[in-house]
Amino acid sequence: LFLGMAGVRQIEVFDQDGIQEHNLNRLPVPPSAIGRSKVEVLREMLISLRPDAIVLAYPLSVNNAILAGIHPEVVIDATDDMRVQLATYKFCQSNNIRYIRTGYNGGTHLTICSTVPEWDLDPLIDTHYEVVPSWIVPAAMAAALGVVKLMLDPTLDFSGDISLKRDNKVLSQNEEGG
Repeated sequence: LFLGMAGVRQIEVFDQDGIQEHNLNRLPVPPSAIGRSKVEVLREMLISLRPDAIVLAYPLSVNNAILAGIHPEVVIDATDDMRVQLATYKFCQSNNIRYIRTGYNGGTHLTICSTVPEWDLDPLIDTHYEVVPSWIVPAAMAAALGVVKLMLDPTLDFSGDISLKRDNKVLSQNEEGG
């Protein structure tokens, strides 16, 4: 969404998931979108905002064969699966494709970088968000900073916890998800 709003004219989006109720905390979609393909809903939103954009939506997980077929200039990896992140990163490195990892752990840990950072997750046990439902602010911050890295500052690299305060009180992850 932020890429389209920033003027990127061609975007290819991959995600096999449908919109679920817990996604409404961080995606700007109405409850009527529940059950629909995430990429199709995003495509419709982008086209409604930027009618001249070319948005290709694929309701499947990205993999090396797909990347080899489309050979993109840039891959922005916003997946929540560490195994997919590592495979995508290695493929991009081997094929001279610019890689940007942008995401968060569902709570207050943000990542915007050109590598796959060390998450506090064991890839053999748990490879997805730590906090479900996740909160909109870290998601939007990670997405917006990913666009900054792509368009303005390729040296921007950050992976760590952010401190979010309200009324001089640091929010806990339980408060954030609510």
